[in-house]
This record gives sequence, structure tokens and C-alpha cells, in this order.
Amino acid sequence: MMGTASLALRRYDLARKSYETAIALDPDYVLALVNLGVTLSLMGHFIKAITHYQAGLKIDPNDINSMIFIWNALQFKGEYDAAIESYSKAIALAPTCAGAHNNLGNASENQRNLQAAVKSYTQALVYQPENKATQNNLIRACQQLGVTDSAKVGKTDLKASFKICLRYRYSE
Repeated sequence: MMGTASLALRRYDLARKSYETAIALDPDYVLALVNLGVTLSLMGHFIKAITHYQAGLKIDPNDINSMIFIWNALQFKGEYDAAIESYSKAIALAPTCAGAHNNLGNASENQRNLQAAVKSYTQALVYQPENKATQNNLIRACQQLGVTDSAKVGKTDLKASFKICLRYRYSE
């Protein structure tokens, strides 16, 4: 698709036109709606992006991509409650989606709910243990909880870091 190539080349105006054309030809084309939302987000038009993600969810309420990408736009708007709701729905539909768990952790951390963030990051690592970004997110959240030894341990032995952080997972 020309939109995808234009998006990869950061030619956002061309990508936008391509996705708008695809949607005009098939208004129920969820992937085009999601990709237009991504393009609009990259252009800084977060409210418009959310509108397209929501349109995708109206067509297919179980579309994981729409749920996941809507969070990016919601985050920039500071709407963490809505982002958490979106990721929780995505996790209910796809419990093994590591990205949804990680981003739920990010939203929780942004709300200063560090125990929930640790739970989400830990769950993400169950499904994608090699993800360095999620590993760093977990270590950072543990540090903020006052588990400072997890930072040292986490850099050399991630399993030991998990053991230190896991006690927070069930402490609520």
C-alpha cells in the first residue's frame, strides 16, 4: 500500500491522502482507519487520530490495533484513565499481548500507580521476556517503589530483579 510506504518514509501528507482514499473506497476498512490514525498522531493531530481509532472500533470492537494505538493519542492528551480502559479491553481480548501489558504499565506509571505498573510490566515479560524496554520499565518502576537494589540486580540478573519486584505484584 502506498500509504504504508509513505508513512515509512515520513511523508505524512502522502500517507494521509493514501489512507483517506482507501477509506473513501471502503469506509469499513479498519486497517486504513488505524493507519490514518497513526499518521495523524505522528502529525500531532491526536484528537483526529482518536476519531479514526474509534471508527475502527465501531466497525470491529475487537480490533486490537485500534485499542493499542488509541493509547498513544490518549497519552499525549493526558487521558490516562481512558488509556487504561483501552488497554484493559485489549488484554481481555488478547491476554498474551505483551505490548498491551507494557503500555498498560506505562499508563499506570503515569498515574503514579506503581504497583499496578509493576504487575503489568511483569506480565508483559512473561509473554516477551527479551523485551529490553519492558525490562527497563520494570526496573524503573521498582526503583520508584523504593526497591533500589532491583536496579543493580536488574542489570546483571533479570530473574533476581523479578523476584524482588514480584512481592509488589501481590501486595495490594
